[in-house]
Amino acid sequence: MLRQHAAMQIRRAEIADDEALANIRRNSILDLSRTVPDVSAAEAEKWAMGVAPDRIARAIREHEVWVAVEEIPIGWVEIESDRVAGLYVAPLFSSKGVGSRLLLLAEEAIAKAGYASARLEASRNALDFYLRRGYVRAGDILADGSFPLTKDLCGLSRQ
Repeated sequence: MLRQHAAMQIRRAEIADDEALANIRRNSILDLSRTVPDVSAAEAEKWAMGVAPDRIARAIREHEVWVAVEEIPIGWVEIESDRVAGLYVAPLFSSKGVGSRLLLLAEEAIAKAGYASARLEASRNALDFYLRRGYVRAGDILADGSFPLTKDLCGLSRQ
């Protein structure tokens, strides 16, 4: 059961959101070394900083990016065609249903665009999150250590 946040809204991201979304991404990754036993601080730092400076602004311009806001941005999801290209939630809001709501929005958008399934690459710390939401493994672990996953969207509306 998702816990609802009365004040949380989800809206399309704007270019002005890029710095806030970058901070959410960085902080959620850095938090892994505190919350996930097999992720070292050095590994989290390398992952958090290993992105082009304009990556999020480019995603906002070129893809569908949605942001969860509770006075300030608290999470975001990027959709590229049939792929969930990124999903991040600020550490203070993790395990409160924000990621689940953003993922459901992404799946609905993918289905509405006419795709029969959604795909993504899950980091090992997020693998269980996606498996609990109906995703299944779709191949071998990739060179970057991520897991290719897919989910059948037949039950979602394609209006």
